[in-house]
Amino acid sequence: MSTQATAHTTKESVKDTVVSLIIAFIFAFTARSFVCEAFIIPTGSMAPTLLGAHMRFTNARTGNDWPVVPAYYTDESRQFAEPLQGNRALGRPPISVRDPITGEAFSRADVPSRAGDRILVLKYLYLLEEPSRFDVVVFKFPSNPSQNFIKRLVGLPGEQIALVDGDVFVRPANADGSPAAWDAPGWTIARKPDRVQNTIWQRVYDSSMEPAESGSAAGVGGSPFVPPMIAGPGVTRVTGAAAAGGGAYDVNTEAGRTGVIAWNNAALWLSPPMLGNVPRAVSDFYPYNDNGVLRTRLFPVSDVRIGAGVTLRDGTINAGQSVGARLVARQHEFVGEIVGGASGPEARLRMRPVTPGNDAPWKDIASESVRLPASGRFSLEVWHVDQQLEVRVDSRIVARGAYEWSPKERIRFATGRELSAILSEASSSNDNPLAFEGLYTPATIEWVSSAPARLSHLTLDRDLHYQPARFEARSSTGIVAAGPAFATHPDAPIVLGEDQFFTLGDNSPQSQDGRLWPAPDPWVGALMNDRGMSEHRGVVPRDLMLGRAFFVYFPSFTGGNPVSVPDFGRMRFIQ
Repeated sequence: MSTQATAHTTKESVKDTVVSLIIAFIFAFTARSFVCEAFIIPTGSMAPTLLGAHMRFTNARTGNDWPVVPAYYTDESRQFAEPLQGNRALGRPPISVRDPITGEAFSRADVPSRAGDRILVLKYLYLLEEPSRFDVVVFKFPSNPSQNFIKRLVGLPGEQIALVDGDVFVRPANADGSPAAWDAPGWTIARKPDRVQNTIWQRVYDSSMEPAESGSAAGVGGSPFVPPMIAGPGVTRVTGAAAAGGGAYDVNTEAGRTGVIAWNNAALWLSPPMLGNVPRAVSDFYPYNDNGVLRTRLFPVSDVRIGAGVTLRDGTINAGQSVGARLVARQHEFVGEIVGGASGPEARLRMRPVTPGNDAPWKDIASESVRLPASGRFSLEVWHVDQQLEVRVDSRIVARGAYEWSPKERIRFATGRELSAILSEASSSNDNPLAFEGLYTPATIEWVSSAPARLSHLTLDRDLHYQPARFEARSSTGIVAAGPAFATHPDAPIVLGEDQFFTLGDNSPQSQDGRLWPAPDPWVGALMNDRGMSEHRGVVPRDLMLGRAFFVYFPSFTGGNPVSVPDFGRMRFIQ
């Protein structure tokens, strides 16, 4: 081949390569602008669903591994953590944390900081389909449109929203846009779909992570570990190798009697003074926030998942026997259980009001026949969440039923007092008496069995809990406006007009979300006026919605090391 031909071919190859690169860049920028864009999570308002900057701790004796928000930041906006937390070279004190399962406290120095999760967002998806409740969405912050926020979508256009005892209640907005009372007809609780609920359960306890009970390192300060459960008569705690992983209980009750393993609400974590004692009663305590610096109020949580591995001694449940869980919450007793019968076992859900003599009749919520494994071994879960009860066997729903209360009824049952009486005690219009955590009663939780059985791997999880709060708008001169947080009080309603949305953070105690936003930016306010929107506070107009977060593609990028490595084991779809 001639030299001229070779030069011509080389020139064409370079041209083709350049054209290909230009086309690739065009496609990449087009995709980024209109299809999919990557974001990094800077803060912990959606933790632990999505992690912002954080530290990670592991308790080698229990196997527990959990994230904690950094104690120190390098910037005033509290977005970027120092490379090392408790950096001895900089004179930083060690970081004190506690194992959220056992309560064991310890300190660590030179803890690497990790950046937040990196996520992919489907942009402009909502031009093709309507947003769904409980989507995780990205949008421009109405009070500062230069910032992108990520929250969970809980309120849709044309709805009024009420946040009551941690749950979301909705009703169609009145035609004139006026707010409805909390006892008005039409209120329903917003129930999360299974794909979301399974993702957002917060682990409170797992008996398989109980530490060994011998040796000087058996517990806090060398004290023996004491599980936060109380075994009743006829129940024996199994320890050592016989427990096969820890946390097992043998139920050997007399005929006609029920063995009970009760969660001990009176127990306290043994913690150093700087952390403070946290009661073991189920609350909206977030291990992520437990960095020795942050202080949050703790509200009792009654939406829980109670689980256990069941091994039936007789291989089956005989007539008159049962195994399940009992929950006393909101002045009612709830029971989810597997009951033996003449025609075989069945899953049964029931409830009744708590009375002085415990003699109120039971209300059957649901009852379904169930086929148990021939081995007599299965996992059992009882769910009480969003005013709904479930029994699950080996992760399969075998019975489900619901009960319906209005926001006013929910307050009455959760507090034992009438809503009007509570509101009358407000010291001023700026007060929110519903935001007092002592108003709500902790739940009583029990694993129960009248069948001879071994219960192992006892687990307890709690639901998200959207806190009531007090709203404060500040300026350089101080507080310029105050009152109950939006949607958490009848006098602070959120009524969504056409093309408006209401969003909340999963880490409610540390989330700057729709409950607490100041007035929108003037440009956003003018935009909403142009759209004829009467509600400006706490809402996101459709024009500011960017898309739905759908995948964590680069989780928990580790900093402070010579080579930064993402934790690929936590790559996941976002629910």
